[in-house]
Amino acid sequence: MSEQENKDNTARFYEEVFNKHSIETVDELLHDDFREHVVLPPGMSDDKKGALTFFEQWFAAIPDLAATIDDMIASGDKVFVRSTISGTQTGEFMGIPPTGKSFSIGSMDIVRIQGDQAIEHWGIQDTMAMLTQLGLMPQPAGGEHDH
Repeated sequence: MSEQENKDNTARFYEEVFNKHSIETVDELLHDDFREHVVLPPGMSDDKKGALTFFEQWFAAIPDLAATIDDMIASGDKVFVRSTISGTQTGEFMGIPPTGKSFSIGSMDIVRIQGDQAIEHWGIQDTMAMLTQLGLMPQPAGGEHDH
């Protein structure tokens, strides 16, 4: 597939999965041999099944979860995405009881595409900012930072 088609599929993933919470789209756009290269919660597998479980848990805990793509670059079979992820934690998430508080954090992802599906993912999110905004960590000295 072309770099533009890879970007289009990745943008579709963000819109339909993060913003419309479509587990069916996760299943469709992740390759059966998908591998996750980020640290996952204990007991969660780094394959397609684990990704489906991860998104189901996110949607249950953060029903208004949304992502905005701030920047997207494609090179060969990889797509880089810088995004802003936001939501309100109204359910238990990874053992954390509901806080009722909202967050908005920066995220960076690299997705390797094979055919028209994602086969690998690497990513990093501003977890410290999320925990701070949810009231689970004290505000760092110096206050808020741009994400």
